[in-house]
Amino acid sequence: MRFTVNAAVTGTGGALPISIIWRWTPKKRGMPSWAKKNVQPCLCSFTKGGSQSEDSMIEWIQDVLLPYLDAEGRGPEEWALLILNPATAHRAEAVLDILKELRIAVAIMPSSTTWKFQMIDVVVAKPFKDALCDKWAD
Repeated sequence: MRFTVNAAVTGTGGALPISIIWRWTPKKRGMPSWAKKNVQPCLCSFTKGGSQSEDSMIEWIQDVLLPYLDAEGRGPEEWALLILNPATAHRAEAVLDILKELRIAVAIMPSSTTWKFQMIDVVVAKPFKDALCDKWAD
């Protein structure tokens, strides 16, 4: 079993909705019965490896990040800043192009700095994933 949890916080300390990327391929037993997007308490994506892909990153931008920026009332000339780790999907040209078009500047953290700069991964996502794995196993 493989999955990724996207947990993001705003510069003011607010939390964006959690999104989970589950591993799924058509060769497996089919899409899980609970996988209906509109029924989930969070955004669920499905990728071949259970990791962030270009498509799931673009889906997150459209379904999670943009609604937050719209709700904040960002002006037509204002830019937002998105700080990301150096995952391949985060650096994909299609993702960076969409972000630029949406007036979202990107800062990519140096490799191997999660423990220092991504406290949400260390303090929230890791314990959440561990507990979810335990629950799943039970």
